Amino acid sequence: MLAEVVVGGPDESAVLTARQALGSASRSQDRELARLSALRAEQARQQARLTALGQQLATDRAEAARAVGQVAMLREQAAQRSARTRTLLAAQRTATDTARRTRDADLREQDVIDLEQARTAQQLRSLSRREDTALARARAARAAAVAHARAVAAARARAAEQARAQAAEQARAQAAEQARAEQADRTRSAASGRRAARRRPALARTVAPRPGPGPRLDPAPRPGPEPAAVPEPAPTPAVGGGRLSRPATAPITSPFGMRFHPILRRWRLHNGIDFGVGCGTPVSAAAEGRVVSSAFSTGYGNRVVVDHGGIDGIPLATTYNHLTRRLVQVGSVVRRGQVVGISGTTGLSTGCHLHFEVLDNGSVVDPMGWLS
Repeated sequence: MLAEVVVGGPDESAVLTARQALGSASRSQDRELARLSALRAEQARQQARLTALGQQLATDRAEAARAVGQVAMLREQAAQRSARTRTLLAAQRTATDTARRTRDADLREQDVIDLEQARTAQQLRSLSRREDTALARARAARAAAVAHARAVAAARARAAEQARAQAAEQARAQAAEQARAEQADRTRSAASGRRAARRRPALARTVAPRPGPGPRLDPAPRPGPEPAAVPEPAPTPAVGGGRLSRPATAPITSPFGMRFHPILRRWRLHNGIDFGVGCGTPVSAAAEGRVVSSAFSTGYGNRVVVDHGGIDGIPLATTYNHLTRRLVQVGSVVRRGQVVGISGTTGLSTGCHLHFEVLDNGSVVDPMGWLS
């Protein structure tokens, strides 16, 4: 534009105007340059902020990636825990159901044990009554036999006395008969002597005189039969043989009385005592008696019941339970200390031991009153 003014030769006003316009343009350009510099500075600051934000974003992205990884790991752990929880809940439900079924089965088995105990008590009471009846009959029969034996002995004594009297009478009669015969012989001898004296010369030439018969000797009377001795009644054997011996040499691990049942998980009467013996230990009879039961049951396992009759005037029986083996049969007579079985853990049992019971007329009592 200045070139046009110079070449064309415009007037001064035009030049002034041009100069003003040029100054205005220059100022405007300066302002624009200043504004552009400010914009560039702002752009630099924005770029720095963007760079910082990019770095922060990268950091946040890395942190987010780590958080996502942790979330995934936590989700996996949560899933595993949830799976374990479900498994544990299922196992717990199964265990609860199994425990409930086991408890129900144990309760049924305990009912069976109670029924067997009642049956055993009834059997022992019935056996005791039969034994009392048989003992009364035996005593009556023994008394009748003694009375009969005494009557027979008295009859034999009377018969013997009569036989002795008859023998004496016969002896007296024989003696009198012998005396009469001797007297007759003497009379005949005297008469024969007188006749012989008168005829001696003739007789001397013929036959010598025969002597008269001598006195007749009758055999001595035989003694009568001796009276038979009256048989004494057989003494009644002692029943039971005293108080009870321990069936095993071991400490008592569970006494008689109320306790928390280790299997049924409830309080109930422990109707005997437990000896802490290991499996395979010989178990001995507490006293002499007769085996009235030798069998297996779900509660007591292998069990032996011995009836001891009357001990101290009380109908007594003992039981030996949870045996591995039973060594006696029903009807066997056992001695005190005889081995009746081998200890074990059969039936409703948590380990090797001997469960020992004492029944007084069919009812369980504390065995320590008989063992001590």
